[in-house]
Amino acid sequence: KALTLTDKQSEPVESFFLARGDPNRKVESIQPGFLTVLKPSDASVWNAYATAQPEKTTGRRTALAEWITDPQRGAGHLAARVIVNRLWQHHLGRGIVRTPSDFGVRGERPTHPELLDWLAVQLIEDGWSLKKMHKRILMSAVYQQDSTFDATKNEIDPDNHLWWRRRPIRMESEVIRDTMLAVAGNLNRSMYGPGIKPRLHPDLIATGSTQKWPTLKEDGPDTWRRSIYIFIRRSVLMPLLTVFDGPDATQSCSRRQTTTIPLQSLELLNDRFARQQAESLAVRLDDEVGGDAKNRIDRAFWLTLSRAPEETEVENSLAFLETQKVEYEESGSKNPNGDALIDFCQALMNLNEFVYVD
Repeated sequence: KALTLTDKQSEPVESFFLARGDPNRKVESIQPGFLTVLKPSDASVWNAYATAQPEKTTGRRTALAEWITDPQRGAGHLAARVIVNRLWQHHLGRGIVRTPSDFGVRGERPTHPELLDWLAVQLIEDGWSLKKMHKRILMSAVYQQDSTFDATKNEIDPDNHLWWRRRPIRMESEVIRDTMLAVAGNLNRSMYGPGIKPRLHPDLIATGSTQKWPTLKEDGPDTWRRSIYIFIRRSVLMPLLTVFDGPDATQSCSRRQTTTIPLQSLELLNDRFARQQAESLAVRLDDEVGGDAKNRIDRAFWLTLSRAPEETEVENSLAFLETQKVEYEESGSKNPNGDALIDFCQALMNLNEFVYVD
């Protein structure tokens, strides 16, 4: 079940202005209103809209939602600008307005105000279709630029305000986890229902006396759902999500910080979840293309990097597989070829090309 806010009765509860916030010092009764800077010339239309709702609700929340999305009499144009700016930021790393939660005088001015206005109008005319807006941005010349560095252009515009190149964008922590599950063939696409509690190292869940995290030996299909379903607890955080800058779920986050630190590579190399997905990918390769090393390499590149390997990459991959095989043979492994393939799969998942959209 989804937790939501709703009215319990048609008559609104009386609210008061409280002196210094003290609930025992009620000064005067107050009524809901609109932001002064966006206040419509005639607010009575929204009051009438609220009273026209079913008897079991005050209608105030519906009236507010209608006002936010009404481009003629409400805040629709501002809402559209904010939405398209967030979508632009999602795909290109930075918004047209670099302060996505502040379009006021304290925020940054848009780098391309006409573009922002045009996109906002298109969103409204398309019936607020986010799918169409995603497509419009992804098919734009700006998004389809390569990330090649140009010293001359960089000297003129070092901060890329003019969008002369598309910088590589690292995927969010949740997307990295979901992508690993997808390429390994393990992603559980079932929707809805309760959250999941994936396996964590016992040391991370040793503390706490109530609502203990389950002590799973291994993850499985039940915990291989999309990361959006992961149960969040402030005192129990997943290292894979945390090290890749997963945000604090207790606070609003309009723009994630993106860091590049050694712990990220170490996490992908040593985390049990990452190793498990590499093992599953190795099994998938064996099932799909058999035992031929070159076919395995080609298929692995397509699954993880969405492209065919170059000749030098094939040669390096074959050399890597052979080296790992010899090492496993010397260490007494029962399946040196399989273990070497797992190492190869895990190495591909550790490439920048795997975790960055370029």
